[in-house]
Order: sequence, then structure tokens, then C-alpha cells
Amino acid sequence: MALVSTSDDKQTHPLPVPLIILLAIPATIIILMTVFGNLLVLCFKARVGRTNTTLLVWNLGLTDFLVGVIVLPLGAIHLLTREWQFSRILCRVWVAADVTFCTCSVVSLFMIQFFALWRFVLLREANDVARRN
Repeated sequence: MALVSTSDDKQTHPLPVPLIILLAIPATIIILMTVFGNLLVLCFKARVGRTNTTLLVWNLGLTDFLVGVIVLPLGAIHLLTREWQFSRILCRVWVAADVTFCTCSVVSLFMIQFFALWRFVLLREANDVARRN
């Protein structure tokens, strides 16, 4: 077994067409639900006031929308064909977009939870002060 893999080491065989179709249906449903669900978040959160939490939820919707439009379709094609069908530059853009959007999504989720916890702690402290007085 070699430590460095060569092109001879990995031979990928294409999936049978019925299996590709069977796997493409749930992948397409997931992509469409991601895109349209986050589009709804973007449309309805744009009308709400500009609080920190609202902006973070809008940011989360935007990054997840971009994941659904850019990352998921290319990833689905890559998984179904078992090889990269596009150019080397698009591969690098895809990986960069995947890492960037997913990281931004996780940070947005963290900040939403942080602000929720912060509000809870502030309200609890205010209630404790009111009870003492």
C-alpha cells in the first residue's frame, strides 16, 4: 500500500442510472426546500425591525440560501457522478464557498443563541434587582 495515492490507485466506477435517479430525487427536494425556505426567511425578515437578532436571522437565511444555490447543486452533481465534472477553478470556488458559507452559518447560529442567552441573563438580573427593592 503506497503512502501517496496515484490515479491508478483509485478507480471510480459510475453508478447505475436507476440508482443515480433514485438518489437525485431526494437531493433535488433538499436543494429546492433549502432555496425556497431560506428565500421565505429573507422576504419576511426584511420587513421586521432592525434588531440584532433579526439581522442575524436574516444573515443566517442569506448564507443558507447561498449554500442552496451554489454549494448543494455542485455537490450533488459531484456525488452522483462520483467525479468532478467542472473546471479546476470552479472546484476551488465551490470549496471556498462551502467553507465560507457554512462557517458563516454556524457563527450566525452561535450569535443568535448568544444574544438569546444574554437577554435571558439581563432579564433575570433585572428581576432579581426588582425583588430586592
